Amino acid sequence: MIPIINGLPLSGLTRRIIGMASSAIVLIWLIGYLIMAHEQERGLLESRIKAEQLATFFEQHTLAIFRYGDAYLKMVRREYQDSSDLDSVKKLMDEVPLNSAIASHVTIMDETGTPILVSGHSIKPGSTAKDRDYFIQQQNAESDKLFISRPHLGRNSGVLTVRLVRRIEKPDGSFGGVAFVAIKAENITNFFNTLGLGANSAATLVGKDKRILARSSYGQLGPGQDISGSRLWGELEQRPVGYYLQTSVVDSVPRVYSYRALDEFPLIVAIGVSGEDTRDALAQYKTLSYSICALASFLIIITSLLFSREIKARNRLEASEKHTQRIVDTVHGGIISINEQGIIESFSRGATETFGYSEAEIIGQPVQRLCDGSDWLKVDLNLQPQNPETDSNQHDGIFFEASATHKNGTSFPVHLAIGESEQNEKSLQVLTVRDITQEKAARRALFKSEERAQVTLQSIGDAVISTNADGIIEFLNPIAENLTGWSAAQAKGLALEKVFKIINDASREPAPDPVAACLQKGEVVTQKSDTVLLNRSGQEFAIEDSAAPIRGDQGEILGAVLVFKDVTQARQLLQDIYYQASHDALTDLINRQEFESRLQRVRETAEKEDSFNILCYIDLDQFKVINDTCGHVAGDELLRQITRVMTSCVRQRDTLGRLGGDEFGLLLERCNFDQAQRIARKMINSVREYNFAWNEGIFNVGLSVGMVAINRGSDNADELMKAADTACYTAKEKGRNRLEVFEESDEKLAKRDGETQWAIRIPRALNENRFCLYQQQIMDLSGSDEGLHYEILLRMIGEDGSMIMPASFFPAAERYKLATDIDTWVVTNVFGWLHANPEHLRRLRTCAINLSALSVSNDTFHGFVVEQLQAYDIPPEKICFEITETVAISNLSSAIIFISALKKIGCQFALDDFGSGLSSYAYLKNLPVDILKIDGMFVKDILEDKMDLATVKSINEIGHVMGHKTIAEFVENKEILEILREIGVDFAQGYGIAIPMPLSELACTPVTSI
Repeated sequence: MIPIINGLPLSGLTRRIIGMASSAIVLIWLIGYLIMAHEQERGLLESRIKAEQLATFFEQHTLAIFRYGDAYLKMVRREYQDSSDLDSVKKLMDEVPLNSAIASHVTIMDETGTPILVSGHSIKPGSTAKDRDYFIQQQNAESDKLFISRPHLGRNSGVLTVRLVRRIEKPDGSFGGVAFVAIKAENITNFFNTLGLGANSAATLVGKDKRILARSSYGQLGPGQDISGSRLWGELEQRPVGYYLQTSVVDSVPRVYSYRALDEFPLIVAIGVSGEDTRDALAQYKTLSYSICALASFLIIITSLLFSREIKARNRLEASEKHTQRIVDTVHGGIISINEQGIIESFSRGATETFGYSEAEIIGQPVQRLCDGSDWLKVDLNLQPQNPETDSNQHDGIFFEASATHKNGTSFPVHLAIGESEQNEKSLQVLTVRDITQEKAARRALFKSEERAQVTLQSIGDAVISTNADGIIEFLNPIAENLTGWSAAQAKGLALEKVFKIINDASREPAPDPVAACLQKGEVVTQKSDTVLLNRSGQEFAIEDSAAPIRGDQGEILGAVLVFKDVTQARQLLQDIYYQASHDALTDLINRQEFESRLQRVRETAEKEDSFNILCYIDLDQFKVINDTCGHVAGDELLRQITRVMTSCVRQRDTLGRLGGDEFGLLLERCNFDQAQRIARKMINSVREYNFAWNEGIFNVGLSVGMVAINRGSDNADELMKAADTACYTAKEKGRNRLEVFEESDEKLAKRDGETQWAIRIPRALNENRFCLYQQQIMDLSGSDEGLHYEILLRMIGEDGSMIMPASFFPAAERYKLATDIDTWVVTNVFGWLHANPEHLRRLRTCAINLSALSVSNDTFHGFVVEQLQAYDIPPEKICFEITETVAISNLSSAIIFISALKKIGCQFALDDFGSGLSSYAYLKNLPVDILKIDGMFVKDILEDKMDLATVKSINEIGHVMGHKTIAEFVENKEILEILREIGVDFAQGYGIAIPMPLSELACTPVTSI
């Protein structure tokens, strides 16, 4: 069968032509082979010459790089060794910057391998080079010698470098670390690319440790790899410069190698040129072969191109049509094309979904079928052909909203876009239709939401200002308008600080802008509560405010909203409450709590600044007398007037406070003792000379002042108050109406410490029930035997079992307000003992119990006594309470109320130590007592002292005249007893009658024996 090509048989001529062509091709390949063989030998010679030239050039370039790096390294190392100052090194490197095209950085490391300076980038924490070859080599080196490392990938820089390393020595010659400059390996590699090497040629930089430092092509080996198997090392042993032919140990390519050993550095450069890269004849042969192949291929390519171009054009057209259709189908809404007569020619899938018509139903129909009434007349008008000569906007398109009709007859809003298109030289109108039903509903909902938000902001009780991201005002609500004095229209567009001016209430300095802080920090900022707003007219409002950022969907800050409210009345109320809480309502002075707070502040200031200050504790003498005799109204008025007198005596910066009752405190800041004593004495004299008039009577009072210094090293506020109180107490003991300066002498300190210890021991003794009851018999001098009559005495049992008399602990009990606790214990235990011994109680005539001033003035103590009498079933008439004349007079009003309350139920009262006071008779008629106990200081000397005898007679007579019984104390012998009988005293008590005995022993003693 004859072969057929394109339907035509091949003729013999055609076969001969094909045969000749084949022979010609074989002949051409034979000639090419002979040329290649000749060129191969010539190429070896040219390769060696080229390798030697390139090696020489490479050597010069390499020397320049390494000379620069070593010179820079020596400069940096010398600066560091001379100054030992890294800042000095940095300054030098700033003045002589490192050539970044050659080296990446310079590093200095200490003797531990830790980097202490790295130029060009930061040091990673924990970095160390103690395991690096260059560090170990220099650490063990005996002299300063340059070391060139194998390529390293920097732990800090991430750059592949060859490092020129030199040793740093300390002044004593010991190892102090290393310094190196990191030569970029890519700098050498990039230079290789400029040498014009062929594809199979290679340039290599090798260290004398037989490892690659840099290579134009690494093959399967990398930088730092061992090439000890190369012939290079044998050649180097014979001569430092030469050439040789070898198949590379790196990539197995045969090359002619030219090498150079550098004198200045431990480096070898080697250029290997492949013969294939230099054979021009082979290149010409290849060019000829390629030309013949290209000519033959050209005919085939031309033919295939003609067919493939047609196929590709058809494929592109089909792809474009499919792509366009996909775009049309995925458009949100529908696309409709209409001809000049208004007939629909195409209807996209989106249009089908929008209107409900299929393509078959709607194509060929007039567009009015989709319109809703007259709304689409605009479409009809715009469907008319446009004149390109008169209508310059013919390609701009038309956009508007209209109403459309669905297949089911319902109307819905659409957005229309009308444009022009051409197809097959036919003009078409293209409508893009989008159903905006949900969009309009969302728009209405958004409008309502904005309207509702606007109404809310207009109606909210707080002031609201909104700003943009630059702090420019965009909105003010009515409350903000009222407070700032700016209308929303006036403030819009202004900077916030112009409208919202705020200051600190205390310092009157401008307060920080909350909106600026909010925008900077991106968080809610709340202003302090001491902010004041200055409005446009200068009016001030106390406000509380906070600012919050307004963020967009992506979290970006769009602006800020500032909310603030007027708290002027609330702040004034708080200030009033604080004033009331810190001031005494009667005198308008600060109260004790505020005074102690200021005292603590003064003490802290004295400690910091070493300043000298004075604390005075002031007690008003004879105040209780006036308060009890004239009433509380008079006492209150006296306190107010005396306050004004004292205030007039102090400096403006001094602090006077009422500590309670008739006690005051005075703080003299930055005042020495001399000046403080002048102020205190002036105050004492002014109060003493002041006449208080009340109900046609004139009264005088005095001041007892205790003074203590406050300076660096002073005790805390409590100890200072105690010290001043102690000094004041001493002033009272020395005669009142005087000044006493606290001095921490040994004797006073021991007494004060002793009292302080009793303040601890007394409560402990009460808790442990370490008190015991004694009694001392009282004799009836008339000879009557109506039963037992004795006075209850108290003893404390010490921690060691010793018996402690009341004189040791009771003054401290009164001073530290513990006396009522002791009286409570005594009453409870006496009544309990009597209840437990009913036979003794039956024979009892009178049991006398002493009470302290604190118990007499205690509003609840008499109620307690009544409860105990009822609880233990004690007849009240068998109980006599003794109060001293001093207690009764100093608490006259309270004493009268207390005595009267208990006398109503049958209790008796005795006035103890009568006659010791200066005004005993003056107050006697006001005290409803039953018995007068004549002070023993008059009784004990009546045998020798006629004045004492007259005093005893006088007291006895006065007592009888007023209907009181009398008891003489301190009766120590029969002679005194006989005189008392002659005078007519009713009862006698003392060691001459009976010594004190435990109450428990009295129950076992027959009545007749006493």
